[in-house]
Amino acid sequence: MTSRDGAEAAWASLPSAPDDVHADGGTSIHAEHDIGHVTPEPIVALPVDLPTMLRQIENAYINAALTQTRCNKKEAAKLLGMGRTTLVEKLRRRTAASRA
Repeated sequence: MTSRDGAEAAWASLPSAPDDVHADGGTSIHAEHDIGHVTPEPIVALPVDLPTMLRQIENAYINAALTQTRCNKKEAAKLLGMGRTTLVEKLRRRTAASRA
């Protein structure tokens, strides 16, 4: 199973039927289990700088993987579901951006 397969499975599990919509307009990914109670929807503050947020999340996961593998890039890349060369390139770009 590749990381892309996991993403497709996640998208496939999202609700598509109108009966999965709560009274407040939000949807629940577990609508079949929401008998008698409403799951609170996450609070989202808009506007958001999505590219910066995604970069921060990516950096946090890269740092965690490198810490867990004691800076073994091959094993860290495996944990992250990417190739070693992709991880090395991301690290190179991150280092270059911090110097600029």
